[in-house]
Amino acid sequence: MAQPFSGALKHRAGQAEGKRRATMEQSTNNTYTRDTRVCEESGAGGLHAAAPAPQGRRGEGRRGTPGRGLECVVWALAFAPLVLCAVLWRSLPQQLPMQFSLDGEVNRLGGKAEFLAMCAAGPALTALLAFLPRIDPHRENYRKFAKGYRVMRLAFALFYLLAACTVPVAALFPQVFRQFPFSRLMLAALGLLFCVLGNFMPKFRHNYFCGIKSPWALADEENWRRTHRFAGPLWFWGGLGVAVLSFVLPEAAMFAASFAVFLALALVPFVYSYILYKKAHANTRGS
Repeated sequence: MAQPFSGALKHRAGQAEGKRRATMEQSTNNTYTRDTRVCEESGAGGLHAAAPAPQGRRGEGRRGTPGRGLECVVWALAFAPLVLCAVLWRSLPQQLPMQFSLDGEVNRLGGKAEFLAMCAAGPALTALLAFLPRIDPHRENYRKFAKGYRVMRLAFALFYLLAACTVPVAALFPQVFRQFPFSRLMLAALGLLFCVLGNFMPKFRHNYFCGIKSPWALADEENWRRTHRFAGPLWFWGGLGVAVLSFVLPEAAMFAASFAVFLALALVPFVYSYILYKKAHANTRGS
């Protein structure tokens, strides 16, 4: 009697276990069907719609790294003098005009190797300006004015390319060089360079390599901010004034006036930064 009774218990236990497994499988299938229907009705396109969108590399957006196109232009302009030197190398004489007077006359000659070194200095300067933010203790601040810093490097590269072009033009086309006011053109380009710097200067953030580096501005971020907000318009209008005067005044007066303007652009922001420091120091003592 014991064996049939024990067999019946085992049979019932097996049936109960089978029902429990069937119930669990049905519950799982119902959950899967319900979740699939919810995703399809929401327009997400199935269960995979909930997965997060793949992230790009750090610093990249939907359209790639910001400023990559501008950076390519900067480097293209930086290497342009070397390309010019390579193209014209066989056509250039052994002695090239390297320094000029106000009226376009040659003051000093130099060899082709000197011109090559001059052209190679363009990429070197561009590489230096690209490297300096990496060693700046305030390197994170460069991201806040990245566009302005790239445009500044672009302006430097363009100005350097223009300066490098004067040498082969003076060597291969001396008559054209004497008749064309290259000295005025270079001075106007320098003035426009100051315009570009002044336009972006109010956006410069606290750093050790770019901007008005007075000791009081470097020591106080508020002093830095106010100094550059003051110096930006000053440099813009001062540079624009030099660009205009370079084509209006006689040559001697033109260079004298331009020197005075550039000296003011260098000194006035320093004085203003010191005045801000003295006022802040006086307020601290008074409190």
